[in-house]
Amino acid sequence: MLSYTSTIDVDVSEDLPFQVDVGSTASVGDVCALRLTSTLASDNSVSFVRDFSFEVDREITFVLQGPNGPTVLDPLTETMLEVRVFNTGTETETFSLQINSNASSPISLVLDTSSSVSVEAGASGMWTLKATAEEGSLGLYDRLVVVTHDSLIGQNLSLEFDVQPRSDLTLQGPLDGRIVVQSGESSSVSIFIENVGTSDLLLDTFTIAGLPGGVDAVLPDVDEFLLEAGATHNVSLNVSASAATSARTDTLTLQLFSDGAVAVLDVELQVVDRTLAQLSPNKNQIISGPSAATNVTIEVTNIGTLQDTFLLSIGAGETSNYFEISLSKTSVNLGIGQSETVVLSVRETSAGANENGLPINIVATSTLDPSSTDVTLLTLIPMTAGSDLEIFPDDATTQASGSISGMLKVRNTGNSVDVFTLSSVGLDCEIQSSVLLEPGQTSDELPWSCEIPSDALAGTNAFSFRSSSNARSNAVQNEVVTYTIDATWDASSVVSITVDSNEISIPYLGGSSTTVTVSNLANIGISGRLTLVGVGDGVFNIRINNTLGENTDAFTLEPGASEIFVVRFDALTVDETVAELRVRALVQVDGGSANAESDLIVITVEGEPQAPQGVTLLGVELGKQTTLQTMAAGYVLFALALVALRLRKPTTSSAEGDEESEEEEEETKEYALGPNECRMDTNRRISCPSCEARLAVPGGNEPPFRFTCPTCDSSIRVVEYGSSPKF
Repeated sequence: MLSYTSTIDVDVSEDLPFQVDVGSTASVGDVCALRLTSTLASDNSVSFVRDFSFEVDREITFVLQGPNGPTVLDPLTETMLEVRVFNTGTETETFSLQINSNASSPISLVLDTSSSVSVEAGASGMWTLKATAEEGSLGLYDRLVVVTHDSLIGQNLSLEFDVQPRSDLTLQGPLDGRIVVQSGESSSVSIFIENVGTSDLLLDTFTIAGLPGGVDAVLPDVDEFLLEAGATHNVSLNVSASAATSARTDTLTLQLFSDGAVAVLDVELQVVDRTLAQLSPNKNQIISGPSAATNVTIEVTNIGTLQDTFLLSIGAGETSNYFEISLSKTSVNLGIGQSETVVLSVRETSAGANENGLPINIVATSTLDPSSTDVTLLTLIPMTAGSDLEIFPDDATTQASGSISGMLKVRNTGNSVDVFTLSSVGLDCEIQSSVLLEPGQTSDELPWSCEIPSDALAGTNAFSFRSSSNARSNAVQNEVVTYTIDATWDASSVVSITVDSNEISIPYLGGSSTTVTVSNLANIGISGRLTLVGVGDGVFNIRINNTLGENTDAFTLEPGASEIFVVRFDALTVDETVAELRVRALVQVDGGSANAESDLIVITVEGEPQAPQGVTLLGVELGKQTTLQTMAAGYVLFALALVALRLRKPTTSSAEGDEESEEEEEETKEYALGPNECRMDTNRRISCPSCEARLAVPGGNEPPFRFTCPTCDSSIRVVEYGSSPKF
């Protein structure tokens, strides 16, 4: 009996706590009836009664148990695990297990048994599950399962998984699974290695099986190569077939070993017939010029396993803008292993090509398999022409009309073989006319000899040797050679003096002129002065002007040069006079001196004119013309008489008499003296025309010469001894 006392205020309610304990002997369905009587403490008559009952129900409790620790999984490998439920309730119960969905988890978990189990009180039930880890997963993961009782009571259980590393390799070959190789050729394919496991692998070696005879393979070297998990690596497999291998098909098996896995790949090997030509030019660089075509031989060889016809073509591009290119043949038919020669001709047609060369392709294409080609690359280089000359004179000093000689060398500075024409400019030389030289080649020493002209000038002179390319006419090289000509001259022929007129007539109190040309006959420059010497120059006022009109008698002449002077004679006398003069040149040449004179100039000065008169002979008056004719007849008769007398006397006596007569006539012949002129006697004394002083002439002076009178300081011109001038 339970009691409870409480004070409750007006309009207030209060909960009455109580507890019902069900005894262990109670059974499900037992009813416990209760009555609650409430009595007012101040008035026992006031009471309230409430009846109610409790029915005994079952106790539901359970405990879940999974694997002890994480479940170890290998990727892609199913693993079984168990989940247990322990019924700690009072009755037999049914429990259901559900797996929570988790799409992001790499662990796949499915029930292998029924999802519901019935478990007696105090007993246990069990579910079997299958767990699988996805490829590439590694490490710790968990999945959640829920166990419920009649969908009313549930418990969660977390299952742990430990995914272990996995060693796995894969090999991938060509997409079509084939390796195709021609006989006599080699072929290469890529092999793709992938570590599809979750652990790093240390690669070891490749092996191959199934190779037929005549076929060799070069396996990739992957020894000690570390391939990380999930990584890839590309390698090449090279297969070569000998030319004797026939067409066939085989299966090759490749194996790759590592420290944790082995990968296997099957590949189909196909050996096929080869249709291929090989082009072999005799040179890969072609140097061509405009003068002639350059030929290159190309050998075409059938290196295939079938007889074939090969088409030949040229891929020139911009090269055709500068070169003309042609093939002697555009197709050749060749048996197995046969060869044929084709000539490629190249000639430069336009300047401006790149000096480093332009490429062209010669292509040989199989008619059996147009995809089978062989290409050879050639470079066309425009020809450059040039040369260098080295001159080695033996002796560079000579005289006019002499010769010089020596040796020379020619070097080809161009990029192609060339013929160089040799010549001289400025002198007539004997030398080899041409020389053929390879690029960069220098000729042997070539002798040369040059003749010096007789009119060559003294001093330093020059000529040149010329080397001209036959390939390019504008490629000319000149090398200057200097030589020295010694001064050579003859004192008797240093200059020549030419007078325009050797006979000059001057009218009464008038004047006249003539031109005098002075020419340098030496091979060296000269200088000098002009003067007039002879008898009678004192009766003239003589002026000498050069071609510039300057009043000068000086001249300077280079070898071979000439200068013209105008000599003016103005008469100073009123008497009829005849003067005989020469133009004398006083020359300085090569540190020495020399003189030259012109031919005799006869100058006639007319006296005062007289009226014409005749003669009276024997009472007969004759005119001038008749008088002259009569005098001439008399002279003829006189001459005939002298001849008759000579014929009657001895010859020797006659000759001596004539000479004495001529000397006497010469001694008695008088010439007129000009102003300030005088004659020197045999005692070398003169009389001054101005002051009449008697003077002695210093020794060493020979007429004609000028002399200054020490008494009156007048200039005296002294002419020949006595009365007869001597030249």
